[in-house]
Amino acid sequence: MATRWITKKNNDGRNIHIPISEGNRRREKELDIKKPKYRGTIENMNNTMKTLYELGLITDKGELNITEKELDRFFYSTPNDGRIYNLIEVNDDKIKLLSLDGYKVMSIIKIIPNNTLLENGKYEIYYDKSDNSFKLKKIDSNDTRTPPKELTYKYDDGIDLHIDGEKYEKIRTILNNLDMENDYPTIVIQKDKGSDKVKMKFYNNLYTPKGYITEVEFYTPEDKNKEIFSKADAESFDTVLTMLNGKGKQGSINLNLKTDYPLIFHKEDSNKKEYGYLATLIA
Repeated sequence: MATRWITKKNNDGRNIHIPISEGNRRREKELDIKKPKYRGTIENMNNTMKTLYELGLITDKGELNITEKELDRFFYSTPNDGRIYNLIEVNDDKIKLLSLDGYKVMSIIKIIPNNTLLENGKYEIYYDKSDNSFKLKKIDSNDTRTPPKELTYKYDDGIDLHIDGEKYEKIRTILNNLDMENDYPTIVIQKDKGSDKVKMKFYNNLYTPKGYITEVEFYTPEDKNKEIFSKADAESFDTVLTMLNGKGKQGSINLNLKTDYPLIFHKEDSNKKEYGYLATLIA
């Protein structure tokens, strides 16, 4: 089996080498969704395209609704380590997407109605960079790889922030202007006990005097006696938002917080449930 490697930097600046399997990907029937060629309407999409649209991975015009960064972290740079990183489970009227990024710091869960009549079973979804297309293939019942874990917990003793449309657009704009390439952007979310405000602070570099950029403030009088201090990688924070809401600046999300625990992003309505989990920075 041929294996290629990519080199990336982790959060402390050191190079890490990630193996990417290229073998045995075409043993089963695959459905290709080419990203640049579809220019129809939702009604004209085939069932696989509609599934990707309802999962938020493509737009109503069939174009990618995520960026190269999300493709890299979740789809075509995952290691060949005996795991399934992007799993779709279809059970009658429900479709569930479970995704884990290659560094195992982000987890995405989406549960949507099976409006596309996708056949029951388990599927693997990945992105083939060689021809710019998603691949969706049914997983054999004898496959022994470890699937992504479904996380369902919530911090009842934590703080739940509602990031409305205005604040969401502001946060996406700030994230878009951070120096992701040459620095280590960090988000610090802090609330002191007795305060009725939560501050989301943005840094290009947390450890330099001029690293602070700006902050977004939330008013939380109902949580006045709680305190929070969480740090997260800003690029990963942005990646979770894109996986849940697409690459645009419009949207909203809820953020469930507890000190020293992963951040939980969540959106829920009567037909769809979406969650994102991001490991916080310890040091």
